[in-house]
Amino acid sequence: AGGGHWISSRLVRLPVSDGAVAISGEPRLLRGIDDATRVFLGHDPAAFEEPATALADLALAGHLHGGQVVLAQRGERLYPGALFYRYCGLRFVRGTTTMLVSRGVADTLPVRYRCPREVLRIHVSA
Repeated sequence: AGGGHWISSRLVRLPVSDGAVAISGEPRLLRGIDDATRVFLGHDPAAFEEPATALADLALAGHLHGGQVVLAQRGERLYPGALFYRYCGLRFVRGTTTMLVSRGVADTLPVRYRCPREVLRIHVSA
């Protein structure tokens, strides 16, 4: 009703002023796309381990809520959550693919400490 689109196992191409952006929740669908910026949407950042995510220029994930309690930050990793989850952090790079991990707006537990809720606003250009 709000104008959003459910993108999971399909590829959506969006025109932008300087080209196009190809978005998919299935990284294999980005194969062969070389005329657009390729974006992979994955709920769990562990999907970044799939070799096919290397086809994306940008990967977006959430799921971990930043660990909800952040006692320390080293680089982009948030602790103590990063002791238990490899991708408990904000930004990860592998090859030419960057993954941004949102802390989200929901809570697993009704507690957050030094881990504010967030919605990422990202400008993607071709």
